[in-house]
This record gives sequence, structure tokens and C-alpha cells, in this order.
Amino acid sequence: MPHPNNNIPPEPYFSGYLLFLYRVLIDLRLHTGQPEKMSNRELVAVVNDIHELADALHNIPLFLGGMDDSFTPQEMEKLFIRGYDQGGTTSEKKLFQLSGLLRSCLDEIRNKHNPSVKT
Repeated sequence: MPHPNNNIPPEPYFSGYLLFLYRVLIDLRLHTGQPEKMSNRELVAVVNDIHELADALHNIPLFLGGMDDSFTPQEMEKLFIRGYDQGGTTSEKKLFQLSGLLRSCLDEIRNKHNPSVKT
């Protein structure tokens, strides 16, 4: 779905969120690679968490395609990323702590763009 606004997020947000999505997907693949070794209870917990994770991440492509008042970096992190970390969960154990992962991805991109500045 094309976003009507072409205001692409500035760095480090654009590259940081791409790196963040990449790392979440890699970790998700690692966590779910052998479902046959999970009990039914564990499978239900993982599926519940994946549902919540998808809810937290589904607006990132729109954000990267063009920010507007609904998709500022601060709102994305507050509503979706921290919302996942802090929200009530139907799963027994969350697979991720997204806030810390996002911060580390943004810091990594900042350091690549300006290696002399430490965050």
C-alpha cells in the first residue's frame, strides 16, 4: 500500500529500523526453527507472542515509506515498540525486548555515520 507522504525518516531512523527488522526476523527464525521439539503449550505461547510481535511491527514499513504525524520516530517507539515490551501479553514469555534492540540498532547506525561520537 503506497504511503501518501514521501517524507522518508532521516538517519539514523531509516537505516536503524531496517537493521532492527532484519535482526528481529533473524531471531524469530532462530526461535521458531524446530517447532516439532516444542510442546503444545510452548507452541501456543510462541504463536501468541508472534501475533503480538506482528502487531508491534506492522506499521514499520509505512513509517519507512514516509512519515506523517502518526508515524514519527517517537510515536513509533512509544506506541508500538515499547507497547509490545510493556503491554499485557497472552504469551507466557516474550521472545523479544524490542526497545533495547531498537536502541542498539539506532546506536550502531549513528556510530557508522559518525564514528567519533559515542552515544
